[in-house]
Parts: sequence; C-alpha cells; structure tokens
Amino acid sequence: MQLAALALLALACESAPPAREIPPEGTTPAPPEASSLPLAALSPARTLADLTALSERAADASGDAEASSRAYLTEQLQRTGLTVQTLSTPEPSPATPGQAPRSFAHLIATAPGASSDLFVLVAPLAQRGAREGDAVGEGESGAALLLELARVQSTRSLPYTTRFVWLAGRDATGAEALAAQMAALGELQRVRLLVAIERVCRADLRIARDLGSQRVPREEFFDAAARTGRERFFPRNQDYETVESIHLAFRGAGVRPVVAVVSASSSPGAKAGDTCSAPSLDAVGAVTLDALDAIGRRLAKIDRFSRAPLIAPAADTAATPSLATPESSAPPAPTSGETVNP
Repeated sequence: MQLAALALLALACESAPPAREIPPEGTTPAPPEASSLPLAALSPARTLADLTALSERAADASGDAEASSRAYLTEQLQRTGLTVQTLSTPEPSPATPGQAPRSFAHLIATAPGASSDLFVLVAPLAQRGAREGDAVGEGESGAALLLELARVQSTRSLPYTTRFVWLAGRDATGAEALAAQMAALGELQRVRLLVAIERVCRADLRIARDLGSQRVPREEFFDAAARTGRERFFPRNQDYETVESIHLAFRGAGVRPVVAVVSASSSPGAKAGDTCSAPSLDAVGAVTLDALDAIGRRLAKIDRFSRAPLIAPAADTAATPSLATPESSAPPAPTSGETVNP
C-alpha cells in the first residue's frame, strides 16, 4: 500500500491527468496510465509504478514470483522495439551432491549498437536477500530501474550493443550460471562493461564506493554524479567497501570492467520500514545514463585509435620516389672545393 500510494502521487505530479470521478470510500484509485509517457526521457513516476507492480508480484506467495515478474517486464518491453528473449541456463553444479541441477530463466532485452561488443546491465529479477534496514520494495528497485533504462536506451543510437538482463535466482548461483553460459558461447570476451544495479531506491540512498568494481568505470559514475548534480547519492567522501552483488560472479568468470551500483551497507538514519523514493530512482537513472554515454564515447575513441593505420598511405605513390631507386640511394656528387669524408 505504501508503494502504491507513492506511485500514485509521483505519477499525478508528473503527468497532471484530468480530473476523475472520486472512487467510493474504502477503495484505492488506480494510478494514471504510465504507458502513454514518452520513452526517450527518464520517468521516476513510471519507474515507481513498475516497482509497485514488481513488488506485488514478489509478495504473491500463491505462484511463481519470477515467472510473474518476467511476464510483466516482457509486456512493458513490447513498446520499446528491443529484441526480448528468455534464456534458460543450467546450474553449473548442484549445491547438494546427488541433487538435480536447477535451471534459471533469465529475461534479456537487446539494443543493437554500432559495435557488436557488449555493454551488459544486470539486475535481479526478484528480491535476492533482504538486508537489515532495507526499504519496502528495495529488492525489486534494480529490476524496475533497469526497465526504465531499457526504455530510454531503446530510443538512442548506441556505440555498443547493450543487453539488459533481469537475472533469475535468489542467490549468486543464477549469475554464475549465466556467466558460464556466456563463457561457453565466447561472449564474455566481448563484454566492454558490466553494470550491476541493485537496491537503489531508499530516500537516504548512498551508492557504495565498491572495491570489487574496476576503478576507472566506477569513478566514471561518481564523475557523472558531479556533472548532473547528484553528488549526495554518489558521495566520494565515504569509506570504500566491498558489496555483495551480481557483478562478483562475472568478475570471478574473468570479466574485468565491472561496476556495482548498489546502496552502501549502511546509510545514515536508515530504519526498517522506509519506503522507496522517486528522487533516488531518478538520480541513479540519470547518473547511469550519463556514465554509460561517457564510457561509451571513451571506449569508442580508443577503438578508433587502435584500429587506425600507423602510417597513412601516400596520396600519389607514382610520384613518390622509391627508396630503392638510384636517385634516392646514391649520395649527391660533391661540388668544387668540397671535401668528402672517408
């Protein structure tokens, strides 16, 4: 109910819908339809509405929460034109000897880029493991924000093919299974950047300065926060820490350019029962888009330089004397009075 009320308020502020008939007392009015909002710009209200829907599915104990969340996300992605698929990956090795290996059904949306090399953005499909002090719905916040990022990026020309992955499995095994599958297909070596997004919605959000992330792309996110005026969500004046998130499974499989965009393990004033915040979702979304753009431009520039010929060919080779010709190989004749050194 708290999330639903917040989503209603945020949507109402953003889209200012026409007046509606007041519902009967004791009923909850449905939030305005978010599907009509433009895809090209971030909408924290729409993200909060997605978060509400995903949280309701995660709390439904009567069915398969992951399957229900996948169905919702797939429906929402239909407007984007992205290629959407469900990829099943087997568990690398059963957790218990003699136990049949599990299978994980990940949802993947792909945006084509100028290069077939990959940017991979990953979030848990369903809540992984609640931490003490987590806000209500925080476990689904990464999935909701990833959906909004996919909407925005689907409208842009991208330097690198971008995959949005909603990862199945409530522990690290799902990530390990996907990493193993990508390694078997020879795709891990094409990953130029992998970003894990998780727990990004609390009102007092502070993104961790993670030691498990590669330094250069991690600092690009903090630079982007400074450029966009979101430093309070990505403060540099905080202790480094190692966060437990999806990126560690990929780093363990050999992917080096990994970044965790995850809330710090403790936030000042945090308390259980806090609700998710639209400004926090908006801040992380804006910083992520800015950082992806900066990293993409930097890597594309490096690629262009590394693939350029070291020496440009001459414009007219016929008019250029060859080093093998007598004219160019013989020394000039000495002039009168000139001494030739032996």
